[in-house]
Amino acid sequence: ALVSSQSTTGYVIFIVILLFYYYNKKQKLVILLWPAVMVLIALAFSLPFMSDKIVSLIREAEMIDIMVEGSIGRESSIAPQRFASFVIAFRDFLANPILGLGGNIEASWTTRIGANVSTITGLGNLLAQHGLVGLLFFAIASYQSSSFYARNFNFKGSGLFFIIIFLISISYGIILLPLLMSFWVFRLFTPNGIQEKDLLVKGLLLKESGTATLKPNP
Repeated sequence: ALVSSQSTTGYVIFIVILLFYYYNKKQKLVILLWPAVMVLIALAFSLPFMSDKIVSLIREAEMIDIMVEGSIGRESSIAPQRFASFVIAFRDFLANPILGLGGNIEASWTTRIGANVSTITGLGNLLAQHGLVGLLFFAIASYQSSSFYARNFNFKGSGLFFIIIFLISISYGIILLPLLMSFWVFRLFTPNGIQEKDLLVKGLLLKESGTATLKPNP
């Protein structure tokens, strides 16, 4: 499914997960093979369908003004791809870099000129709507949650979840949906960590370090 999707974001996230997996299993081997991995990533992005896709995204980003102007007066919105969406949203960020638009979508430059555009970029929309303050909150909360997961699920690599969320946010706006937000802000709801009384799974115990383990059957 991943191969047929031809998703650059999916490929990168898959490679990141594999690297962290082998980092936990064979740490020294991953460190030694890191240069080879970087070469493989470069070769993967040089494949014909990958390079063509990247070129098409860049070309679309260069035609933003024409695209936005063409959406004026349309009943249905247009949805530019990730690069073009980011550039469109970034213009709102440049106009309001500290706090962004404050969630007021009607204040967007595309809406003010009557254009009907739906941007799909999570990071771009975050910058446009909440500015540097929102970006800082997103980065800190995501990394804290990422470290929390690594510590409580007992695996190496406190930045794994943070990297995955960041990569998703570049291409998709789903990070701002409540379902996904509950994951990257999870650490804020557990300032004291997980306690024994918080566990509702039968047979699940906590080690002294705070990590959860299954209680063996007698």
